[in-house]
Amino acid sequence: MMTKEIEQFEDGNATLELANMLKEYAVSKTILNGGDPASALFGAAMKVLQDQHGKDGWIPVAKRWLQTLIDAEGAPTSYN
Repeated sequence: MMTKEIEQFEDGNATLELANMLKEYAVSKTILNGGDPASALFGAAMKVLQDQHGKDGWIPVAKRWLQTLIDAEGAPTSYN
């Protein structure tokens, strides 16, 4: 049985893994096409979420992802 803390940490790890994959894609894309890596990363993240969760289903996932990043500020999570 997982505690709430372990479950949240595991969710953070899964999010971090996805973020790392998207970062690699965004950096590669900007090397090939020029542009801003941060914009490419955000665009790639939203596209992947839309592809995986549908036209409307991606929005709650994106909100949770961004809230996780905000909440991670100074907290012991898989992000830091």
